[in-house]
Amino acid sequence: MDYHHGDLRSALVKAARSILEEHGIEKTSLRATAREAGVSEAAPYHHFKDKNALLSAVAADGFRDFTKALASAAASDEGAIEGHRASGVAYVKFATENPHLFRLMFGSARNEMKAPPGCDDDVKQASRDSFSALQTRAAATANKDKPDAEAALMALKDWAVVHGLATLFIDGRIDLAGYGAKDIGDLAARVIQMQR
Repeated sequence: MDYHHGDLRSALVKAARSILEEHGIEKTSLRATAREAGVSEAAPYHHFKDKNALLSAVAADGFRDFTKALASAAASDEGAIEGHRASGVAYVKFATENPHLFRLMFGSARNEMKAPPGCDDDVKQASRDSFSALQTRAAATANKDKPDAEAALMALKDWAVVHGLATLFIDGRIDLAGYGAKDIGDLAARVIQMQR
């Protein structure tokens, strides 16, 4: 069943993401990933020491896609404030469209993992890149007369708002009808607009 794969590592990460989103972190294993990718059960061990190493790679891959989604949304709107709002909506949408991945990226499950040395470095860098993108967008909308520390606090506040909103959505805590919203994006945009 094992065959030469063009980029087996990427195929395994993609397969693991698929399992994660469909069945959750508990069902995501090296064996299940091998089946999903159509390779032998031994094949994943050439790239990942264990499940935690695989999940670290999945989280890093998620952060990279997340950063691209934020950047793409911000670039689609004219003006710094509109772009900032669009990236906030993209943040919430990414979470609701990828709830298990989002929980892996930001949740305690990843923090409790004992990934082999070096595996988590990729996740940390990808995570820093995401936050840096948020800081850049927040700084573009900040009052230029305010000190850098205040701009950093503004970025943190914005992050807390969109992250909290995303978490409330994926935990099923928000009833859209109760807020007169037509969809998640509509409610997210209205909340983000109010806080500025």
